[in-house]
Amino acid sequence: MKKTGMIAAGVALAAVSGLAAVSEKMYSSMDTDGDGKVSRSEYLQNRAAAFVRLDANGDGYLDNTEFKFQTAIARCDQDKDGKLNAAEFATLNEQSFVRMDKDSDGFLTLAELN
Repeated sequence: MKKTGMIAAGVALAAVSGLAAVSEKMYSSMDTDGDGKVSRSEYLQNRAAAFVRLDANGDGYLDNTEFKFQTAIARCDQDKDGKLNAAEFATLNEQSFVRMDKDSDGFLTLAELN
């Protein structure tokens, strides 16, 4: 797996499960303006790019072979086709951002992700 794919997978696991620790390297890749925190916009841009990387067959959907989090697919699969399109994946990531932003300040810190 390419390095960007591993970062995407690590952030996806943290976002969906809350179980994986996010490394400083992963965190820095999301903090594009270098201010030491990840804004909602930075997070969602990172996740949109991750969708493209995770969509191995390029069909515009994440299925259970590309995205292993069946609970997340079931929860956000609005059209009930068993896979996530970009809009459904964005909904998942919006929900994840709100859940991870423990102090509700609109930013994610490394501490909030670990």
